[in-house]
Amino acid sequence: MVAWIAACELGIEPAVLAWMSASETVARSQFNPFSEIPAEGLRATFLAIRFAGLVLVVPVCEELFLRGFVMRYVQSPQWWTVSLSQLGVRALIVAPVYGALTHPGEAVAAVVWFSLITWLVARTGRFWDAVVAHGITNLLLGLYVCVFGQWHLW
Repeated sequence: MVAWIAACELGIEPAVLAWMSASETVARSQFNPFSEIPAEGLRATFLAIRFAGLVLVVPVCEELFLRGFVMRYVQSPQWWTVSLSQLGVRALIVAPVYGALTHPGEAVAAVVWFSLITWLVARTGRFWDAVVAHGITNLLLGLYVCVFGQWHLW
């Protein structure tokens, strides 16, 4: 998470995106629920749903798709027979590429993070390690965003 925030805050992504002439196509909105939702109950409900999605839903769905299917399919069309600890170079390269494509506004941070989690999963062979790491990262990032008002990261 520190690498993600550092890469985003150092302004690496805007420079890369400007170089690619893509900065306007991947701009993120900066929705601040503390200023946009005046009713405390509605704001608390929004934050609870947002954090449930960040910490529970997104990690499971994204990791099922990426590590449960895509990486193993790249290794073999009979993907269900491939262990995560037996992935080849092509399959291992897919994760950071996927990260950059699905998080273009934070491409550098995504490549670093997806590479680290791919290393973890390739080392342990356990799918749920990726889900837990993803959930913890998203929780910490969500807390950082709320505490420090860095809504552009959310």
